[in-house]
Amino acid sequence: MKFVQNIIKKISYTALGCCLLLGTSSCKEEEVKSVDFGVSKEQFDFFAEGGSGEIQVTSHEEWTVESNAEWCLISPANGYGAVSCELRVDTSYLYKAREALLTFHCGATSKQIRVNQLGYEKVILPNEKALEVPDYKRADIAFVEVDVLSNVDFQVELPEDAGWLSYEISDMHVTSVPRPRKVKFTYGINTVSEPRMADIKFTPVNEKDQEATPASLTITQEAAPHIVPSRQGDSLAIVMISRMMNTMVDPSADGTSMIHWPDITLKEFPVENGKAGETELRVTKVRFRMFDTKESIPYQVRYLTKVEEISFYGNTNGEYRSIEWTPEISEMTWLKHLEIAGYGFTNIPDEIANMKSLETFELSGCYFTEIPVHIFQALPNLKTLALRSNSRKNYSDLSAITDWEGLGLRGTLPREIFLPNLESLSIQHNYIEGTIPDFPVGSFPNLKRLALNGNFLSGDAPEWIMKHPYLGCWEPFVFIFNQNNGKDSAGKRVGLTNEPKRVPDCPLTFY
Repeated sequence: MKFVQNIIKKISYTALGCCLLLGTSSCKEEEVKSVDFGVSKEQFDFFAEGGSGEIQVTSHEEWTVESNAEWCLISPANGYGAVSCELRVDTSYLYKAREALLTFHCGATSKQIRVNQLGYEKVILPNEKALEVPDYKRADIAFVEVDVLSNVDFQVELPEDAGWLSYEISDMHVTSVPRPRKVKFTYGINTVSEPRMADIKFTPVNEKDQEATPASLTITQEAAPHIVPSRQGDSLAIVMISRMMNTMVDPSADGTSMIHWPDITLKEFPVENGKAGETELRVTKVRFRMFDTKESIPYQVRYLTKVEEISFYGNTNGEYRSIEWTPEISEMTWLKHLEIAGYGFTNIPDEIANMKSLETFELSGCYFTEIPVHIFQALPNLKTLALRSNSRKNYSDLSAITDWEGLGLRGTLPREIFLPNLESLSIQHNYIEGTIPDFPVGSFPNLKRLALNGNFLSGDAPEWIMKHPYLGCWEPFVFIFNQNNGKDSAGKRVGLTNEPKRVPDCPLTFY
């Protein structure tokens, strides 16, 4: 009983007096120096069973206290200095709740304490009426908990526009005595510069409990910081991204100017909506590396309006992560080069197809299951495509795998992935099996790099590869014929069977 009472009371005592102990018949008094008159609590809450509590009184002169209810007593009823007094509340046999008021008098000053005691009526009483939460917290701590005192089974009703909120209700055996029940509300990131609010209802589940009055709770989430495309906006966006991703280095930690931050490149641009000839440095290239996150790329990337090249490299334990890639970065329709390595994504958003300026797409250390050809076909300027090491663990016998869930990129090499404008195609160290698609000799004259090694390909390399003018530039013994020394999903030994005896020299001067 005492444990239950302690939960509902939530008593937090503060020692307001100190020094010399003086004797009285039923409580301890302490001499204080120039302490204002005060009491340690404003309210007590009790179950129907009643109970006791402690009140600290401080004063520099004599004081008295009176109760307006016989069932609520305090001892002593008078004193001097710092006094610790006991509050006692009798058991209630009433159906309804009841309330008492303790009034303390010291000279011309009065203090009151309200004492509430529940009866046996059916109630739903959350301990909070309104809460505020920040615009963002890390996913594992982005929640608030509310204790709901109840003796009926209740449900939580969220408004239709509160998709940013979810909840969990703790299990509890419902009895006639009200008990606290915990409700955990988890909130998402607010990505707009306006606060949002949810009016939440707690209502009884069963028809026989409809006499319990529904309760309400308002949760308000702070607005996201307003970011304006500018030099200052770039720095704010980079700092927020770094902090949300828990990067190893906070670029602003030492207070230096953005021109000294690591892994960024700046260039002079005219000030947007500025005076004629007015310029400022803007970020054109940025790299986020060595971070620790379980979430997708932060939405603030959309504010880096001059960035043409961005990379995310090295998520802690990325090989064990399974993260949904949400499409915020697809709003960077001006981006030309995108590199993601070791993040742990399990998908490629269809919205990437909106990034029409993209020339380079490199993705490694992620665990999507198939090559989304339709996305790459929608990128008219794509010249470099690299899908490397998107396989979890190191299997050499695909026929022995019974559960492919989360293992990464598998299947055959789609014919459509050989896009006519590509200059570099790398699909390496995945679970790709089958044969290399055949095309007429002379196909893909712009393909200066081709890497298909570390997969489970079999059969002959087609003639268009063997007779390609850039075969010597591809280093085929390493990057084409060097397949996984294992078995495919049918249990057959893999490997390309027509390895050439010699390879012509590369005609390109930069090789």
